[in-house]
Amino acid sequence: MAWHPRELTVAGHLDEEGGGPELTLLVRGDGERWTVSADTSGAPLYQRGYRQEVGRAPLRETLAAGILRLAGYAGDVPLVDPMCGSGTFLVEGAWLSQRRPPGLLRTFAFQSFPSFDPQAWVRRRTEAEAESLAEPRAPMRGYDLNAGALGTARRNAKRAGVTLALERHDLRTLKAPPDAPGLVVANPPYGKRVGEAEDLPELYRALGATLNGAFREWRKALIVPEEPKLVAALGLKGARQLHVKNGGLRCLLVLAGP
Repeated sequence: MAWHPRELTVAGHLDEEGGGPELTLLVRGDGERWTVSADTSGAPLYQRGYRQEVGRAPLRETLAAGILRLAGYAGDVPLVDPMCGSGTFLVEGAWLSQRRPPGLLRTFAFQSFPSFDPQAWVRRRTEAEAESLAEPRAPMRGYDLNAGALGTARRNAKRAGVTLALERHDLRTLKAPPDAPGLVVANPPYGKRVGEAEDLPELYRALGATLNGAFREWRKALIVPEEPKLVAALGLKGARQLHVKNGGLRCLLVLAGP
């Protein structure tokens, strides 16, 4: 008989009277092996605290940060998002460039644990803030045709305390900024939540033309659906492909050099 992993979440209080902070335990069974773990985070880790507004097809903050890392981005070269939406890639890139820990704007469940040391936590936060830079080490530029999305990106950036250069522009006529070549990152539509599937090949060809033209000297990182026709439409020769998931959707991270 085959055993399948089972999960159970149990929530309770830290004191016997049931009046203290709530503690969540996660119980996972796999065959005869069971694991019990305490939820130390509370709200999901992707909820950094700055993104109180999102676009129509948001990318989780943790996934955006992971994609930047997989692309080898260290924050010391310019970052451009030609379809920036609510600005998640740019904010995460700016924080990375500033060496800013992503949890400074939020609280965690472990802060209510009996063993929590508030003074030690304040000291560590103070040290982290002191080690962070006031501004990104390189320009963070975002473009989008949707003026409403740019407004959302501006407000998210303000809450995150970062400086972004945002401009309304069509990716078809976009030119590389007067910066040293850096990284272009994008999360184009998948035909699931935004746009119609039949329009995607033309959009991907236009994106590829811009990347191969104006941004030919830049590195590229794009998260796209697992659709061979769409990947081919980009026309990025010699690109590497990594399998990732975005909101449960099977996707590819396409990485290309200059």
